[in-house]
Amino acid sequence: MAITQVITLGDILIPRKKLDMISAVYFGLLIGIFLSYLLNLALDPIVGVGTWAPLVRWMTFLILPYVCITLLLQTKDDFRFVIPYVEFSKEVKGNRPMLLDTSSIIDGRIADLVETKVFDSELVVPTFILQELQDIADSGDKLRRNRGRRGLDVLNRLRNSPHVEVRLHETDDDSKEFRAMTVDQRLVALAKD
Repeated sequence: MAITQVITLGDILIPRKKLDMISAVYFGLLIGIFLSYLLNLALDPIVGVGTWAPLVRWMTFLILPYVCITLLLQTKDDFRFVIPYVEFSKEVKGNRPMLLDTSSIIDGRIADLVETKVFDSELVVPTFILQELQDIADSGDKLRRNRGRRGLDVLNRLRNSPHVEVRLHETDDDSKEFRAMTVDQRLVALAKD
């Protein structure tokens, strides 16, 4: 009964939950309760049935789950626990930015997804993608020009959206090899960095 109330209270207090955080809390709670049980089994012969025995039991059941939960929350990005569908390993702290390519901007559905508040990381548009959009919008072919203009409109819609941060990324690489790459190859190279 008490566990159900704790879970319900957690659901109410944390409006936007992340799976790794919730799993770390529940996993830490389970480990803490299990360790408390084992510690109480070990302490029973020492403490006995005196007046302090219930207090010691309750203190271990309060302190150890708290310690396990805080330990897992602080180290969830450093360790990998084998839990189905949850991986607690990340090389980068925080949310990784998402690179947008020309076709995803022209398609326009990304702006609709942003409005649903699905993304919590920033969207990055490299300058060469913006240049490609402008080249398409300046094209002599009417269909191609309309697609380019639509892409620029979608990009403006994204930049004006309060639900996501859009950053224009200036590329530092002016080497011949980088300039000789196709836009898709540049995007892959930028994503690897």
